[in-house]
Amino acid sequence: MFRNLAPLVRSGAILILVLAFGLKADAQHSDHAADGLKAEVAERRAALERSDSLGNKVESIEGRLALAPLLAGPDAITALRMAAAMADSSDHLRLELQTRGMLATRLASGGKITEAFAEASALADLERRISIAVLDSSDVAHGLSMARVKAERDSLEQVNAAQRAELSTELRSSEERMRLWMWIALAIAVIALLILGWLLQRMGRVSKKLHGIMAGLQQEVAELKEFRNKRREQPDRSTPSTPPIPVAPPEAVVASPPSQAIVEAMDPVVAALFLRSGPERLATLRAARTSGDREKILRVVHSLKPQLASFDADLFAPICAAITTPPNGMDLTRWNADLDTLERGVEDILRKLAQ
Repeated sequence: MFRNLAPLVRSGAILILVLAFGLKADAQHSDHAADGLKAEVAERRAALERSDSLGNKVESIEGRLALAPLLAGPDAITALRMAAAMADSSDHLRLELQTRGMLATRLASGGKITEAFAEASALADLERRISIAVLDSSDVAHGLSMARVKAERDSLEQVNAAQRAELSTELRSSEERMRLWMWIALAIAVIALLILGWLLQRMGRVSKKLHGIMAGLQQEVAELKEFRNKRREQPDRSTPSTPPIPVAPPEAVVASPPSQAIVEAMDPVVAALFLRSGPERLATLRAARTSGDREKILRVVHSLKPQLASFDADLFAPICAAITTPPNGMDLTRWNADLDTLERGVEDILRKLAQ
């Protein structure tokens, strides 16, 4: 019988030994956990002391919130109350809300119903304050947004006003420049018309003078033809041919040359014509006097008479009239003196025109 009980006894002994070892292991594990908790609490308290010494309230509040679950009832409540006071004094509403929520829960679990109710009331008031602050902040944000929009609108209006003013200034400047150019163009047109009128008037005067000269030349040609016809109608005489007419020296007769003012007042066209044809006619007149050709002398004087009369009618008109008169019964000495005066007058006119 005892032999049958031996295995049972051995099995029971083994079971007892296993239970003993398990209880011992649990005890050791509990001891190690308690030691680890104490070390963590000590570490967190040291961190809180550093945060408090540095004056960092946020880290101090957050450290007490993390430390409270590791402490027993009274210590945890003390840590939470201190954290709530610090959050209230520093206006950290979110941290204060979290701290007072944990404090109300601890007080209720510890059986302190009155204090838990007071903390719950404070918690509700805090939540209301946070809601109001959120609304105020949203209103402020909306006001800031509206102010920003208004400032942008005012800035755009100012830019538009500046652009309109600049555009208006440019338009006025363009109009003034256009008006100025219009006046300039009008002035140029008026000046051009005046110049054209002056040229037409000048050409009219020149044309009239040329017509007068041509009419005089035609009249002289007619007179020459009439004189030649009269000469042909006269009966032939048995008188010998006319000897060469002696030419008196220039110093023998004193001529009265035309004045410089009269020469300068002559039309440039007439002066240019006389300056071109005058020397040739003067040479022809002297050659005719040397050869004694009265008809040639008269033709040359008749051709010079209109132009010389236009220079100085008072001087040359009587001389040309005296020279072109038929020489019958006329003093040849006076006739030669008139020819000398005519030659000196032509020379003086040519010299003054050439200056």
